[in-house]
Amino acid sequence: MKYFYLLIILFLTTLTHAIEKYCQFEEVYSNGDVQIGLLLIKDEKIRYEYLNQNLYTIIHKDKNSFIVQNDNKKIVQKINQDMKVLDSLIEILSQYPFIKERYYLQDLSIKIEKSKKNFIKRIGIQSNNLNLSINLIDCEDHTIDNIYFNQFNLTQFKKLS
Repeated sequence: MKYFYLLIILFLTTLTHAIEKYCQFEEVYSNGDVQIGLLLIKDEKIRYEYLNQNLYTIIHKDKNSFIVQNDNKKIVQKINQDMKVLDSLIEILSQYPFIKERYYLQDLSIKIEKSKKNFIKRIGIQSNNLNLSINLIDCEDHTIDNIYFNQFNLTQFKKLS
């Protein structure tokens, strides 16, 4: 399952050419499960944080990804996985903002829906093992401090008005 979260993080990393975005997200699984959280994007840094304290936060920066436990922020793990498929996906998606609506990689199908503001509204992922929709909600340009991307001292995000 972490493989698919990493896929999303790496996908979103390709969208980070000098932008700063704050979004809420909602993951909807085929069995009806729903997870919510927040997404921060600053340049090539990403924070994908589940609001459920039993889950975790993913920090991606400097081409490395880390999982931080939400209920014990001292527990930090570097994600070390085979990246062949992910590297292919990054290459395809490096065409942003000219992203196609659909991509196929081995047994993975990714469907992209854009918002009226030309940012991503929905990411649909289908494979033999997973059917998932990630809805990005209320995305807005937002100045984001680098302190929110420190995996060893995870600071709670405070949205400035």
